Amino acid sequence: MPARGVMVPRSALSRAHGRLMVRRAPGFVVVWLAVAGAWHTVLAAQGRTSAGVAAAALVAQAVIALGALQLVRAAPPGLVLPVLALAVTVLGWSTTAVFAGAGASRDVLAFVLLLLYLAAALFFAWGAAAGLVVIASTVVGWFAATPWLASQHPRIELATAVVFGAALAIALAENGRRAIAAAVAHRTGELRARRALAAAVQNERRARTDAEHSRSEAETASRARDELVAMVSHELRSPLHAVTTWTRLLREGRLEQPRVARILTAIEENCRLQSRLVEDLVDTARLASGGLALHREPLDVREVVERTAEQVRPAAEAKGVALVTRLGREPARLRADPQRLHQIVENLLSNALRHTSARDEIVTEVRAVPAGVEIVVRDTGTGIPPELLPVVFEPYTSGRREGAERLGMGLAIVRRLVELHGGSIDVESPAPHRGAVFRIRLPAAEDCDVVRTA
Repeated sequence: MPARGVMVPRSALSRAHGRLMVRRAPGFVVVWLAVAGAWHTVLAAQGRTSAGVAAAALVAQAVIALGALQLVRAAPPGLVLPVLALAVTVLGWSTTAVFAGAGASRDVLAFVLLLLYLAAALFFAWGAAAGLVVIASTVVGWFAATPWLASQHPRIELATAVVFGAALAIALAENGRRAIAAAVAHRTGELRARRALAAAVQNERRARTDAEHSRSEAETASRARDELVAMVSHELRSPLHAVTTWTRLLREGRLEQPRVARILTAIEENCRLQSRLVEDLVDTARLASGGLALHREPLDVREVVERTAEQVRPAAEAKGVALVTRLGREPARLRADPQRLHQIVENLLSNALRHTSARDEIVTEVRAVPAGVEIVVRDTGTGIPPELLPVVFEPYTSGRREGAERLGMGLAIVRRLVELHGGSIDVESPAPHRGAVFRIRLPAAEDCDVVRTA
């Protein structure tokens, strides 16, 4: 029987049993033909049959045995046992017919049949059920042929011998079947154990890889957090330091009157910068959490762009940068959030202004296209290094241009706001110090007034 705790599919046992029977079939054929040849020789020597009849009977049995051998080699595993059982039955009947025709001793026939049963049990180990079918069929033939057979022992004694011999053969066959089942179960359990071990090793390797990946991500996130905290503290502290310094000087009266106006302007600019940084942080948090909403309304994009450019123009003039707007003649109408559209354009212009210097130029164009509106912001400043182009819209990366230590949230906010409007944005930078081109495409919006982040 299968080993305790290991369940083996019946189909697997059938296949294993069939393969074993096929391997052992040639040996059985040799044993049976040798036994049959010996007893046919004895019958011919006793004069109970002629040598030709004995030889013909042996040839017939050889044909039966070899034919069965060829069949089981070509048959599927499930048909091996029926073919061999039928072959053994036919061999038993043919042996009985030869002995009955020769008037030989039924004692000898019983011995030959027992040899047949034992050989089949030892070579095939087919199990009790199949063995009982073969034994029952051949014993019936033996009992039917006894009137034509000579006997030296009472029929009941021979029958008892045949029954006990058959029982021994069945026990051998059943034990052999159980040994095969146990071997298959052991092999199956071993294969399953190996597969389980391989799966465990693979899972352990995968878990180790995942752990290393998670640790690497955690370390990266920790470094990014530390860098972010350092950058935020630096960005927030710088304007506060300037405001604090100028305020103290004003309170102490240590500044000349002509400089007071410029200092007040500087304080105002630093306060505006501080407010802008806080707004960017808040917008970034809202975009990440889905708490930012768009309030769309019909508008002309040219008006928003022109108004935004005028707000940025004083800073551009103070830096010596030419700010040009080309708004076109055709209306550029769509449904959008005017405040967020203003934020998009202002961030792009501020970004361009940050990376330009005196005698550079920033050009803003608005064009109505069939699918919506296109906004282009082009500058002639430092440009964007090629390695930063793929990540320029990621948070906290755009500040690495030209070694500038800035938070770099503006372009990330711009991309997310453009996407919320259903549009797209891309950037080009031909070469270092050849400027950058940001191109926004906004489609005609659906008829809805409020859109929230997902």
